[in-house]
Amino acid sequence: MLRSLSAVALVVSQVADAASARADPKQELHEFLQTVQDMVVPNPTHAPIPGARADIYTLAGVIGVNTTDRLLDVQPVPIDMYTDFAVCDINLAAGQDCNMTYLRANQGASKGWIVRPDPTETKAICNDGTPFAFQVFPGTTDNVLFWFQGGGGCFNYEMCRAVPVATINFRPEDSGIFDFSNSENPVVKGGWSIIVNNYCSGDLFLGNATIVTNGSDSEGGDSTIHFRGALNTLEVFGYYDRHLQRLDETNSSSHRLSVSGCSAGSLGAQLWNDYMVQNYRAERTLLDSYIGMIPEQFGVFVQVMGWCKVGEDILGWTEELLALCNAGGLYNFESYVYGPFLQNHVGYPLGYLGSFDDATQKLFYVLTSSDDYESGITSFAPAFGESQKFTSTLFGILDNYTAINPASTYYLVDSAMHCFLPEDYLYNETLTAAPHGDNQSMLEYIDAFLNVAVTPQYTEEDKL
Repeated sequence: MLRSLSAVALVVSQVADAASARADPKQELHEFLQTVQDMVVPNPTHAPIPGARADIYTLAGVIGVNTTDRLLDVQPVPIDMYTDFAVCDINLAAGQDCNMTYLRANQGASKGWIVRPDPTETKAICNDGTPFAFQVFPGTTDNVLFWFQGGGGCFNYEMCRAVPVATINFRPEDSGIFDFSNSENPVVKGGWSIIVNNYCSGDLFLGNATIVTNGSDSEGGDSTIHFRGALNTLEVFGYYDRHLQRLDETNSSSHRLSVSGCSAGSLGAQLWNDYMVQNYRAERTLLDSYIGMIPEQFGVFVQVMGWCKVGEDILGWTEELLALCNAGGLYNFESYVYGPFLQNHVGYPLGYLGSFDDATQKLFYVLTSSDDYESGITSFAPAFGESQKFTSTLFGILDNYTAINPASTYYLVDSAMHCFLPEDYLYNETLTAAPHGDNQSMLEYIDAFLNVAVTPQYTEEDKL
């Protein structure tokens, strides 16, 4: 699984030499970001930059990037244009809270609901300043799967505005486990309802800051970036609070809450998991395709997005964690975020879905490794080599979580694919089969995780 580090070093060296010979490193950086955007954005916002990009594609190939893959959407679309969904506008003064009973009774032939917050009450907003909304898929029971949507990440002008590599406005979920018409859907089999914490903040659901950036080149100019992931999340929690108020709180078995999310949503689920256990009795978490292999530079981005204040005011972080965050040192999820959570909640069922060689996780490791944009891509070059350690790091973290908390399980596919739960290929057993799953399909693992989760037995060779 591990590619030759010497071969990686050679490619990195060649690309660095080519980049240093160019007159405009910023253009080289934008070509690099556009390669990322080409991979993850259905409707790229950029016009092609003149000049050869062969060296950039060579670098992308080193970590297994397939530039035909599309995961994100940065083009704003009015919510009313999503005609497959019914829309409910919360108006608390008029008594309309879009509660689950109302939605269940009025859904008709729609795929689900888009819920718009009460404009007189909400502080929620997307990264680009467009309105925030969230989704509800009513099931046959009041049990809720709370979903943190994926969608990349951006932390500055280059990544949020010049060439966006994150979802910066609302987009709905409609595939994979969100296809309630599919009888093989394990969520439907269990009668679960889904509340989607839609992702449009670019800050992994924990930001609370507004920054005005200077584009500093001909493409830009001043631009306001809204990191509002924490407030958006609290808006959706407010909806769930009202859902609970309608249930019999004296009977703990009258409702269940599970947590899940893919990509950026997996990290969001990890960040909010303790809060959801403490406040809502969350009973289990299924993470999809982001374990938390993150470079040191990310700790600086954390400060920009306002995480530290959210940790202090809302999440109740320890003095040690706050000091680390304020010093720009919060980047190791295993040591400071999710490892401590599992230590404090031994027996809490944790599941993880992913790929041995997830190209997107490796790519975003590179993207968050530097903010030296004046040097073009040369400052990112060392991280390409480090990204080749992903497979061994993934297994190391998962094995550690299993040692800390025996209720942790995982299901890994021998591929470079990224995210399974929100994708229709979830139902393709050929693409999603684990090499040592004892004929257990991914769908069967997900179904079993709602009751008893079992980890396939992976070999030491797999972990290399």
